[in-house]
Formats: sequence, C-alpha cells, structure tokens
Amino acid sequence: MKRILIIVMLLLSKMGISQAPSLQDILRQYLDLKNQLVESNAVNAQKSATALNGKIENLASQALSEKEAKAFTALKEALGKHAKELSSQSDLAKQRVAFAGLSQSMIDLFKIVSVKESSLYVDYCPMKKAYWLSAEKTIRNPYYGNMMLSCGTIKETIKE
Repeated sequence: MKRILIIVMLLLSKMGISQAPSLQDILRQYLDLKNQLVESNAVNAQKSATALNGKIENLASQALSEKEAKAFTALKEALGKHAKELSSQSDLAKQRVAFAGLSQSMIDLFKIVSVKESSLYVDYCPMKKAYWLSAEKTIRNPYYGNMMLSCGTIKETIKE
C-alpha cells in the first residue's frame, strides 16, 4: 500500500498535479509576470498571467491563517479580475495597464500577510504613476521595459 501511494505521488508530480497553491506561490507567479513585462515579452506575460489567475482561483482559504484568509478573501475578486484581464490580452501595452491594477491589489495583500521572501519592495514609476512589487532593490521597470528599465524608485520596504 505504501509503495502504491509513493508511485501515485510521483506520477502526480510528473504530470504537474501538486498541492493547492499558497500565497507564496501567488507571489512567485506575480514576480515572474513582472519579469516577463520587464523583458517586454507579451506571450510569456500572458502565459504567466494565466498561471497566476489559476493560482488565485485555486487558493483554498482554509489552508491560510485567519489573518491571511481575511486579507485574501477581501482582495480575491480584484486580484482575479486583473489577472484574468491581463491573461486575455496579447498586446503588451494593454497588459501593462492591467498590471497596474493587479500590482496595487498585490501590494495591499502583502502589506497584510507575511512573506517568506527575504525582502519585498514597493517600487514606483513616476512616468506611469503606478506601483509594483519587487524582490530585489534594483529597479527593473515592468511598465516600460528596456525603454526606461531603471526608471522608478523604491517607495516602501514591506519586509527586510
């Protein structure tokens, strides 16, 4: 019986079927999306947004602490709306518009819940008048990519 269980678990992991997503998975997927926008890769940004939307939809509130569940439940609709909007766009400019709304909801969420990343920064683009989250101190602007890669400032550190 134990052997069968191990085989089933291995098969599920090979098929990409794993445990339910966590807030940390959502953050990692968001950061991947941000990086795709920094690279101005609309195709991969769309794929990343689709994956993010799936993680948002499939996050089980009962797997969270009371504080996390309350924060996530309050922001789930907005997070899902923006991720879905972004995933439906193949145009980079439209993806970046949707990313601004998504970023604000992510910032609101991660100001309330704890993160396991060593640092999480709230960055600001003065040209776009929009924020985003980053795990590194170096500014890499997702709103303008290589056109204005280092445009922006760190406005806040959520955890250092």
